[in-house]
Amino acid sequence: MLPLQTTIGWVGPRDHYWEWIREHLPQVENVPAEQAMDWYKLQRGVLAVALDGRQDSRLALVNQLSLFSSSPTATSAHTKPKAKRAVDKDVGPSSRSPWFVILGEDWAGHRRTYPLHEGIVSFYWHELFDQLLPWVSTLSPTSVHLSDRRVDRILEAASRSIAPSSFKTFALIRTDIATDSELWIDLLSRMGILSLDLPWNGRGARVSPDLIIMDLEARPRASGNAPAYRIDRWIEEWSDLKARFPESMRVAVDSFPRWDDWKQLIEIGVDVLLPKPFSPFGLQWSLQQWQQAAQLQK
Repeated sequence: MLPLQTTIGWVGPRDHYWEWIREHLPQVENVPAEQAMDWYKLQRGVLAVALDGRQDSRLALVNQLSLFSSSPTATSAHTKPKAKRAVDKDVGPSSRSPWFVILGEDWAGHRRTYPLHEGIVSFYWHELFDQLLPWVSTLSPTSVHLSDRRVDRILEAASRSIAPSSFKTFALIRTDIATDSELWIDLLSRMGILSLDLPWNGRGARVSPDLIIMDLEARPRASGNAPAYRIDRWIEEWSDLKARFPESMRVAVDSFPRWDDWKQLIEIGVDVLLPKPFSPFGLQWSLQQWQQAAQLQK
């Protein structure tokens, strides 16, 4: 988490999934859009701008921040020429706090149809656990070493640097598609996580899983069209696993994240929600946070 003296200045809506996101951020302070530039210039903390739709009026603020951050008078770490970004691996300290953008449901696929400036650090609303929180956790009031790179590249490099944990962590995988199960086993093994070979309901388990992954992808129809999954399909099984392994971190993975579905998953006890594709580093980061919190409670 961020140091206690670091504040997240929130500009944007506070209902719907925005409330869910805000609950996971430390030291949130509501900042009116018309005061956001002054708040940022005074370096009162890290500024987060939430954009509900592609015509959101707060886009004007994002453009202002982008111009200000890249101006010669702004002593920010992400003012380096574009041509050097690909080779600069170590970014020096910055005298200015970073800022970032969170994109709502209407922004799905925006990189193809409505791209933001590439220097803007942005996250979709459903990337809370695997990208947004790991990124926020790296920030401090005086040092910005990630703000001038694309988030996917940051996390890809970080995932390669993670050392395996000698299979001290165990996972139970649930999916309807056999090939997906094999992919999960391979991915987790690369992260140092051993997949348990258990019956679907976990009966007779000798080792309790640290992690339960439920891949919500449904079996394709005969026509070849991908079906829409039904949350109801998983509720009974999810409840059974939750009762048998109450200390496990429960993760749902979804190719087509919709807030109405995810809200229902949260209500039945899902701890972490991951979109597809997701960052393996973010999954491992979330598990580490879960395990640390559990150790502190013991």
